[in-house]
Amino acid sequence: MDAGQLLNKLISRTGLLEQHVQTLCRLEPLMAPMASEIALAFYDYLGRDEEMRAILWEVPERSSGCIISDSKR
Repeated sequence: MDAGQLLNKLISRTGLLEQHVQTLCRLEPLMAPMASEIALAFYDYLGRDEEMRAILWEVPERSSGCIISDSKR
């Protein structure tokens, strides 16, 4: 799955809307120091979904670069 397809799939599965993007942009100054923790929590959330888990972690070229341990999935 190429990056564009993955992004579209993530947007459709999470329900991200333009208003969410605008809110996230406004919160950036407050949230930037916690970005890595927020990203890990987001990927943990996605990992609970069977389809997303397969897309993100079961594709061989993606699993070698995964920074989330198996215990977090």
